[in-house]
Amino acid sequence: HLEEAIRLRPNHADSYNRLGIVAREQGRLEEAVAHYRKAIQLAPDLAAAYHNLGLALAELGRYDEALACYEQAAQLNPGHSEARFARAMTWLLLGDFERGWRDYEYRWQYRPAPKPAGPQSLWDGAPLNGQTILLWAEQGLGDTIMFIRYAALVKQQGGMVLVQCPAKLTRLLSSCPGIDRLVPHNAPLPSYDVQAPLLSLPRILGTTLETVPAHVPYLFADRDLIESWRRELSPWEGFRVGIAWQGDPAYRGDRDRSIPLRYFAPLARVAGVRLISLQKGSGTEQLDEVASQFPVIDLGGRLDETGDAFVDTAAVMKNLDLVVTSDTAVAHLAGALGVPVWLALTFAPEWRWLLERQDSPWYPTMRLFRQVRRGDWESLFTRMADELRQKIGQAAPVAEILVPIAPGELIDKITILEIKMEHIRDTAKLANVRTELAELTAIRNRCLPYSAEVARLTEALKAVNETLWQIEDALRTCERMQEFGPRFIQLARSVYQQNDRRALLKRQINERLGSRLIEEKSYAAY
Repeated sequence: HLEEAIRLRPNHADSYNRLGIVAREQGRLEEAVAHYRKAIQLAPDLAAAYHNLGLALAELGRYDEALACYEQAAQLNPGHSEARFARAMTWLLLGDFERGWRDYEYRWQYRPAPKPAGPQSLWDGAPLNGQTILLWAEQGLGDTIMFIRYAALVKQQGGMVLVQCPAKLTRLLSSCPGIDRLVPHNAPLPSYDVQAPLLSLPRILGTTLETVPAHVPYLFADRDLIESWRRELSPWEGFRVGIAWQGDPAYRGDRDRSIPLRYFAPLARVAGVRLISLQKGSGTEQLDEVASQFPVIDLGGRLDETGDAFVDTAAVMKNLDLVVTSDTAVAHLAGALGVPVWLALTFAPEWRWLLERQDSPWYPTMRLFRQVRRGDWESLFTRMADELRQKIGQAAPVAEILVPIAPGELIDKITILEIKMEHIRDTAKLANVRTELAELTAIRNRCLPYSAEVARLTEALKAVNETLWQIEDALRTCERMQEFGPRFIQLARSVYQQNDRRALLKRQINERLGSRLIEEKSYAAY
């Protein structure tokens, strides 16, 4: 019909624009670009065509051109919130969080979501000083799981933290640090003083790539369910890989992010691998389609049948060696639990996965596998299978070592790892530091109560360790220059002076928390 409209009115720009929309929806992106450019040629002031051209260019990975199109659409029509929102998504994808978070607020004009009924003002990030803040989930389950991590940071501002979320997520989110009370959607809200939607918190708190709060796990599976599923899964020996491939078909971008199950076949052919389906609902019909090609153990029908989303899935994940998934809520759940997860990404991924890198600043235990060509899942899973063979072929990991440790010693180690995160630039080294930091921080959050005095002592301890880091750098410089005069002597003496201060702070932390383990030191007279 659009082609007929153009035949009848060859200069009708909007028909070209709409024909471009149809082509893009069918995945014919180059054709869509041509239609949009024709519409712009005929009507240079057609803001919608610039916006749509930007969307198609972004899907082709031509992000600078896409940004220029969004900018032009916004100039032609300052009220074009869709173009500003698309620009925000591209900035975030490119890692420009400052501009991205700012324009991400245009989402309310582009696709308004339900909001709490109260008129309370939006929190500006200032200390809460005992006030009650409502954090509310505005988008899907995956986004809620991803951004609930901010509850712990908000709690540090000294207030009472309420979280309003889908009822089926309350049991899972109840394990998240920083939440004082969960309120299901549509339930009466208690009184509160200020509010913030979850996805506005990165802007409010000034999150950059370097300050992404990535301490995992920040969600925890039920221990009884973990043990129950351990027994259930015990008959299936080998390297157990949980898989999920299908997202919500109602989501507009699902055709690109969801993966036909048949592409997982190379993983099934790796010796020793057991594929275990975590898929529920849409997509499970594909299990019958691949049954003659490779085996998949289907747990989907038995997971989370009580109405509580992901509680069984989380417990199963804690009994797996690896999770491999498309870009769905399953990926966020695995990352939030701190379990190893490999994520298969389309050529033009969502903003949160950034570009080119194989790791995620949001989830330290996640590995990203990207399409090298649009629509090419086959080569991606071939690469993934090769990596899996190498992973299984590695020497068995060292058994987990469990020893008692004084709180001061644990916190001291965490501050040193935080300092390493700030100073180390090597990507491989940073990944190891990030993993260790996530493990120790999770233990601290789970085992040690929050105390303002301990927080103050922790900051002082971190400052001492930062000073020691700088002293060691200075000593190594003297060594390299063969300078062993008064400055070298002063630096060397300052090492034990700072270590005395460090030992005192650790002791104060231990005493404040009533630890039965107290570190002791003894010195030669000086």
